[in-house]
Formats: sequence, structure tokens, C-alpha cells
Amino acid sequence: MPFRLVEFEEDVRLAPADLGRPPAEALTSAVEAAFVDRVVPGAGLVVAVVAPLAASGGDIHPAGGGAARWTVRFSAAVFR
Repeated sequence: MPFRLVEFEEDVRLAPADLGRPPAEALTSAVEAAFVDRVVPGAGLVVAVVAPLAASGGDIHPAGGGAARWTVRFSAAVFR
């Protein structure tokens, strides 16, 4: 099959402007911006983020401009 589901884990930075949004929505948007329409070596072309599976962190770093850092595990549809 040309398409398959692949699980990824990535560190995601949420800008202060995104901290007012629901976390699942903000994290999904950040992951989509980073992965959709990009080729991941060893996996293929990411076509869509299917679902966030888990997220941890959310610590705000003042030195980083007030951004929050999350570790997100998600599944994506990948064209191989």
C-alpha cells in the first residue's frame, strides 16, 4: 500500500500567542505546520496528521520568549 500510518515523537514550541488556545488544538496546528507536505527520511511524505496520541511538558521558558515546550507523540498518514 502506498499510504501507511506512522507514529512520530517531536518537541514542539508553542508561541505565547498560542497559549490561550486549547492545548490539543494548538499542538495539532504546530505539528501540522512542521510535518505536513514534508519528507521525513526513512518514513516518506507526510500527507496529514491523523491524531495526537500523547503530550507532555508545557513548561514555559522565560528565556525562550515565554514560549512553552511540549513533547508530542502523534500518528500521521505517510506516502511511501
